[in-house]
Amino acid sequence: MYNFTRYSTFLEVDSMRTIAWCIILIGLPLNLFLIGYTMWESVMNKYSIVRREYHHRSAVTLTNPSIWLLFNLFVCDFIGSTYVLILVVSDSYYTQYNQNVYGLNATFSLIKNEWSTSPTCDVAQFLANIYLFVAVTLTMCIGIDRFILTAHPHSSKKITIKRAKVITVVTWITGLVVISGIVIFNIVNFHLRSEYYFEFYRNLCLGEYYLTTVHTVLAFIQLDYYMIVYSAVTVIYAIIVWKLRKSRLTFRSQLSSTFERRFQIMLTLITLTNVFASLFISTATAVSLLNGKPTQITKFQKILTLFPYSNTALDPMVCLIFRFNDFSGVSRQLYCQSMISKCFYPKVNSIAVVETKTSQLDNVAASEV
Repeated sequence: MYNFTRYSTFLEVDSMRTIAWCIILIGLPLNLFLIGYTMWESVMNKYSIVRREYHHRSAVTLTNPSIWLLFNLFVCDFIGSTYVLILVVSDSYYTQYNQNVYGLNATFSLIKNEWSTSPTCDVAQFLANIYLFVAVTLTMCIGIDRFILTAHPHSSKKITIKRAKVITVVTWITGLVVISGIVIFNIVNFHLRSEYYFEFYRNLCLGEYYLTTVHTVLAFIQLDYYMIVYSAVTVIYAIIVWKLRKSRLTFRSQLSSTFERRFQIMLTLITLTNVFASLFISTATAVSLLNGKPTQITKFQKILTLFPYSNTALDPMVCLIFRFNDFSGVSRQLYCQSMISKCFYPKVNSIAVVETKTSQLDNVAASEV
């Protein structure tokens, strides 16, 4: 029996299917949960009847510029998880499709690569590249924000919520424009390839790297941007860690120091996973581009291609580990929403009970006298 998976999305690299499924099963639900939870916390913080008490307990709110940037990173991770989902579904579909169309006695040289020229692959290419661009940029912005809060906590140049929103809007718009142009350029030049041509990066809908000189130049520009930004972020966090070890008085207030320290550790780990994964893929891709022949890409280099998208699962996992105590209050707040009469005036009822017991004791004392 012929192995038609060799002519599907992941080609002959079967281990990538397992990695992709792990990314989907972890990344999609966790990112969706964190997006919804952050929005829910912000709404509760704004409209809750017990807002002051809730705000004192809550550590997550979209009025915090760092949380706003992290929220956008989770949205970006959700997009990356969706891209991997498209790959997995298409891999299963085209495996069965090729088997049904060409039969068991197929001549592999006559199998067309219909997946790489399909509209679904074009959408996947857009999602994959917009994820990489926005994730890199937001990681740099988060690093700059944490550096200012650590090194210059009282500086007027710190990122406010308004500045954070402007940064994210500019990042998303720039990403949409730039990536749309690259994707359209790739689609227009697809006809230069044979319809029977199978190439690894093209099958993953990451674009064309070898088709023309312009494609190669664009690929190097993207890789250089990723490597420069992540290298700068690595230096920034090295300085942050050095300053944290030098002095513990790095936060704006003692009340928020515990939250800030946990938040700092969480963002540091998220950044390290992004830097580690992206530098690996950037290096592997640069080496394969320098070789000049797609057939010289090793199996290990192909597996590394999914490393940046593994962050779509690692980022929410790190967040859940360090924010577990904050998430434990969700059930309590939901209970209060369903039992409004018991949550509106919790302190008043307890005081009333105390006053009743006090008055009863006074009456007893008066009768004894």
